Amino acid sequence: MTARTSRTHPLAVLAMLMAIAGWTVLPVIGSLMALRCAQAAARAIARDPAFDDGEGLLGVAVLLAWAALIAGALAATALAVWTLASR
Repeated sequence: MTARTSRTHPLAVLAMLMAIAGWTVLPVIGSLMALRCAQAAARAIARDPAFDDGEGLLGVAVLLAWAALIAGALAATALAVWTLASR
């Protein structure tokens, strides 16, 4: 009897790394790449039964990516309003 191990898709891991990069070193590009990698990983996980793990990782990556994009948009808006109000 062989033990079945769960495998996480590499794109799910990459999506998580890009979501973290979206908060640190690549604010917009990292978040957009995370969303794209998460979409591709979700399709690959649904298609290939060998990769049965990674949905939770994808959920967190998507959440982090969207939160970084929204936080960036709010910061840019606040900066614009503050700059225009100080004139």
